[in-house]
Amino acid sequence: MSLPTFPTGNQGNQSGPVTSFARHYPDPFQTYSSLLMPRNIGEALGWCEQIWFKNGTYSRALSRVVSYFLSDAEVLDASEEEKDRYEEFLNETINVKVVLRLLGIDFMAYGNSFSSIYVPFKRSLYCKPCKAEIPIEHLEYKFTRGKFHWTCPKCEGTHVSEKPIDRRIADPTQIYIKRWSPHEIHIMKHPISGNKIFLWDPSSDIVRKIKDGDPFHLEQFPWEMVKAILDGKMFEFAPKVVYHMCEDTLAGVDTGGWGISQTIPNFSQAYYVQMAKLYNEVLMQEYVVPFRVVTPAAGQGPRDPLISSNIGDSNRKILSMFNTHRQKPGGWHALPFPVEYQALGGEGMTINTYDHIGAAMDELLNAAGVPAELYKGTVAFQSLPSALRLFQNTWTHLGAQFDGWIAWLMDTVSVLFNWDKAKARIPMPTMADDIERRQLLLQLMSGNVISKGAGLTPLGMDADDQLHEIFRERRAAEDAEMRYQLESQQRQMMQQQFAGGGTPAMMAGQPGGQGGGMPTPQITMDDMSMQADQQAQQLLAMPYEARRAEMLKLKKSNETLWASVKAKMQTQRQEMSSQGKQMIQQQMGQPPPM
Repeated sequence: MSLPTFPTGNQGNQSGPVTSFARHYPDPFQTYSSLLMPRNIGEALGWCEQIWFKNGTYSRALSRVVSYFLSDAEVLDASEEEKDRYEEFLNETINVKVVLRLLGIDFMAYGNSFSSIYVPFKRSLYCKPCKAEIPIEHLEYKFTRGKFHWTCPKCEGTHVSEKPIDRRIADPTQIYIKRWSPHEIHIMKHPISGNKIFLWDPSSDIVRKIKDGDPFHLEQFPWEMVKAILDGKMFEFAPKVVYHMCEDTLAGVDTGGWGISQTIPNFSQAYYVQMAKLYNEVLMQEYVVPFRVVTPAAGQGPRDPLISSNIGDSNRKILSMFNTHRQKPGGWHALPFPVEYQALGGEGMTINTYDHIGAAMDELLNAAGVPAELYKGTVAFQSLPSALRLFQNTWTHLGAQFDGWIAWLMDTVSVLFNWDKAKARIPMPTMADDIERRQLLLQLMSGNVISKGAGLTPLGMDADDQLHEIFRERRAAEDAEMRYQLESQQRQMMQQQFAGGGTPAMMAGQPGGQGGGMPTPQITMDDMSMQADQQAQQLLAMPYEARRAEMLKLKKSNETLWASVKAKMQTQRQEMSSQGKQMIQQQMGQPPPM
């Protein structure tokens, strides 16, 4: 199958004014980089990989763009049970953020991303005499010419099987999101409907291992793929099995259903940056360290060492002196003639290439949709909200690609595991990151203008969870206060008894109390709690006015018991309220909240 071609350079009309212009001036679009522009999608994919791996700043900047739009998946239109199941599957089982990051990087680098769901299976061979399916991993077999030659371990019969039996493993924790190499994918696109057929052309290494019967490959490839490899054909995927993230380009460019990476429109600038880095390497290698030369000083007449001495011996002496100096830097050296020293080159440090490369890199990032100021973190605080808004609107299509992939995944998983259908999305980052908007939302929430969920969700908090946490902390504080009051009351009673001449024996009820009277009985914390429970139940059954009067009397007579009764009443009210809500939900057919 031939690969689609697309324009590379000046292919416009060469007649009229263009021809007249070309007679006097060169074509500004015919540059050195235009001679290397890819001519088809195969060459484009290769160049995209080269630029991605050779320019770390460019690839890191686009990777940050992908990461900026990632967050935990949010399940919609589902019951609480189904919502928990899908969220656990997306955020924990397959870790959807990691998967989408990898798919997004493929999309950024190639302009295309192909993915499917691999469901593991158990492959077996069927023995007719035994009427049993035997897992293939428990057999010793040979695979030749598309057939399994094996011996049954039960009946010890020799069999030849042309097709194994595959049983799908219906376990969502074992599925795998397969990313397909764009070099192995071919696309057939209808010119009107836009429908696409995806074909897989396996690498020669995979073909060789399948035909050789390598167990590791043979036992895990779907049998339809194995048959296509054995027949020497490309494997055709069923509809909706492969999800294709595609970077669309101009309608006038026939790409055959392929996306065109943004690297291709910016190819000339990427070439320019790479050339600047290349010449900077040459500068660092050749012009930074000077070339040092030592020569005998020129003299006059017979004093000239070039005339009166052997130059070969002189060179050997000088070089020997240098070697000795490296070993003994503080040593003394002597020569029979003066020498001259010259440093050639070394002007590389005076040539400023960093600013030049930085400006070219900034232009490449801006052309790719990544503001250099935002990437470097140098954007002014005052202009940050507007810069973020422009940045998010520039990459709206990336969020749409993620949402489309999530929708395809949810539909496929619901069919595979017979789950109820639900929707999900990746929440787009909003201006909730703006500090002023956060403060405004909190103020509106405090004034009951908006709900607590609307005010807390942008901060990454769940309103229900926070409400439960408030009640839990309140109950803990009330319990601590009650224990403190009971302990204080016991200490006061003990201090009163000791101050009146009491002893521990008197506290135990033995004779010797003050004035010969009966000793004061000891009240424990359990007794106090039991008494508070009883009085709380009695008071809750009274009308409000009577209950209020009894509470005032109790406060005057025993403030510690009053505080304990008040806490018990609050706890019993919350329990009755919770029981009432559960009864209502059960009557309406809804499960009680967990």
